Amino acid sequence: MLKKRIAASLIVKDGVVVQSIGFKKFLPVGKLPVATEFLNQWGIDEIILLDISATKRNVEPDYKMIKNSALKCRVPLTVGGGINNLDQIKELMHCGADKIAVNQAALINIDLISKAAHKFGDQCVVVSIDGIKTGDGYKVFDYVNHKALSISVKDFARELQSRGAGEILINSVDRDGSYLGYDIDLINSVCDSVTVPVICSGGAKNAIDFTTVFTKTNVSAATAANF
Repeated sequence: MLKKRIAASLIVKDGVVVQSIGFKKFLPVGKLPVATEFLNQWGIDEIILLDISATKRNVEPDYKMIKNSALKCRVPLTVGGGINNLDQIKELMHCGADKIAVNQAALINIDLISKAAHKFGDQCVVVSIDGIKTGDGYKVFDYVNHKALSISVKDFARELQSRGAGEILINSVDRDGSYLGYDIDLINSVCDSVTVPVICSGGAKNAIDFTTVFTKTNVSAATAANF
């Protein structure tokens, strides 16, 4: 049985690490290299760096910022934000990223996933899904336009796997920054729909929440930002 991984998410907005609350409120935390160094000391298995402002501003990934962070990182590093073509992925790998994560690109240009998996290997391709609970079940949330789509989270996860996603990162919009624990039902809906590893995010308050999600779901990894 593979070891369950504990990851840390560094959410970056306009070059600053922030605390995200419900995908609506963002509180500044500090500088990215400093946060990365702290996580190394805390025994994290991997770091997921997500630049949430790059796509909204329609700019490329901040390669200099990522390279500086990678120099401080002593665990596997996943990088997301502003990715929309293969050249950008190649440059991120040169900057020190071990894997890349796409979110908005999967909604706009899903073929990018297949192309990236073919060129770099599916083990390097993580696709992030933001899920929100609606009256009609869990739906994909478009964080750029800030609205729930008609797409089912579990159906989208299956489609992403068929396109070449090596891992699925499922984020709970409802639990983001809430400290209410992980959304077990949302996570299980994804785990039951795919065979690739699943990483969960959103709602962790303490170590008990990690133990709970590892016991009640089949996730391969759990990540937290605010905690």
